[in-house]
Amino acid sequence: MAPPWTSSPRCRFLVVDDIPAIRRLLTQMLQQLGVASPIRQAADGLEAWELLQEHLYDVVVCDINMPRMTGLELLKRLRGHPRHENTPFLLITGEVAEDIVAAAVENEVDGYLLKPFRLPALQRQLAAILKGRHSPGPGERLLQEARRCLAAGFPDQALDLIHQLPPRVRKKSAQVLNLLGECLQAHDSPQEAARCFQEALKINPYHQRAACNLAALLSASSPTPSLSATPDIS
Repeated sequence: MAPPWTSSPRCRFLVVDDIPAIRRLLTQMLQQLGVASPIRQAADGLEAWELLQEHLYDVVVCDINMPRMTGLELLKRLRGHPRHENTPFLLITGEVAEDIVAAAVENEVDGYLLKPFRLPALQRQLAAILKGRHSPGPGERLLQEARRCLAAGFPDQALDLIHQLPPRVRKKSAQVLNLLGECLQAHDSPQEAARCFQEALKINPYHQRAACNLAALLSASSPTPSLSATPDIS
């Protein structure tokens, strides 16, 4: 079966690495795998973020250690931006430290490759990432259905769906915590909602929607909700 990116000639890739030779190598590898559309390159996370303001990309392949903005910082920005929060992100790293892997997972990285790697490993990761995006698993389907229920004006049903997610997902995903806060806000529980937005921002300080939700809630609340307690997300 042909790789999913070859069936769409408009599948856009962004390669991010501060070493020009590695950017060229990754670009050549993607071309060998059948990527036909032009592949954009960026020398660090900040340049990549600027490119992302101009265009949407189907996949970002990004190194972790770079000047100005690291790969993890770029990932956090994408996951916190409504336009880019679902962009597939493949992290390239030479580190296997547990804190690096944990940070990537908590910020919902789609996959990561350990340097050095060969072409088949890159192909497997990309195929798995794009398959997951086009055919989401049970957790992502629950989240999508919860969003639809909330948008339709049924926060109770949305809350029920969110609580079907594994506890670790509910406590470690900024997107889930923000959605939980929006459900609680619609359920007229502003203090619990505010704490959820705050927890989301602890995980990802770049999460724009959570920041806007929290700011709007605090400005509208009198007295200001207390944020000292931890929300009940068990």
